[in-house]
Amino acid sequence: MEELNPDSILSTEDDAGQEPVVAAQEPAAEDGATAGEQTTEPGPQAPAKPAQTAEENARFAQFRREAQAARREAEQARAAAQRAQNVLNRYGYQGDNLDEVLDTLEAAQRNISVSELRQERAAEEERFRQAMQNAPEVVQMRQQLAEYQRREDQRILDDDLGEIKRLNPGETAKSVLDLGPQFLALRAAGVDTQTAYNAVSQTRQQNTKPAPPEIGAVNTSTPKEKDYYSPEEVDRLSEKDLENPRVMEAVQRSMTKWR
Repeated sequence: MEELNPDSILSTEDDAGQEPVVAAQEPAAEDGATAGEQTTEPGPQAPAKPAQTAEENARFAQFRREAQAARREAEQARAAAQRAQNVLNRYGYQGDNLDEVLDTLEAAQRNISVSELRQERAAEEERFRQAMQNAPEVVQMRQQLAEYQRREDQRILDDDLGEIKRLNPGETAKSVLDLGPQFLALRAAGVDTQTAYNAVSQTRQQNTKPAPPEIGAVNTSTPKEKDYYSPEEVDRLSEKDLENPRVMEAVQRSMTKWR
């Protein structure tokens, strides 16, 4: 393998022999009707499009020039990369593309393998990524984004609760979180607020068992009011029954008839 000075790689290729780029010429427009040719009256024509202004023409011309310049620069860059790769290949530094060839050259200069070179590069890129993630500015930005997302989530929850209570005045939930995870899952899936609420309400009703009657509450309903109560019936009256003025008045009248 020949000794190679990396600093002079790109200067060893002879640029001579490259043909200059010649812009393609469009064929000249054909002449109109020849002399003596019989002309006919033109038929109906579609309304002509409004002519572009001078400013529009200038703007489009500028766009074309910029696009052509960008294409030329890209072609020149590809040609330079190919020339550099060809030079390096002649010195024994092989590769499918210029990056691989340059990796081979750098590894040879540092007396390490290409695999070791790429491992070092990957480790350096990872260190840079970690440093960027832990940078104070990045940490602060992540915190601000998290706080913004929290506030936005809370706003959506509050809006949902307001709509639920507007459409269902009897709902006593203080937060949509009280409606359970099913409601949140339905809303996250794109189900509208009322439909999600109806589904959750149906599930809640199915899972809610009627409360058992209180002990001692059986057969304690207020008895039918009467005009006369016997002593035995008065004994069976509760304090709540006696708080009824009509019942108390009937009891007092009944007591005058007891013997």
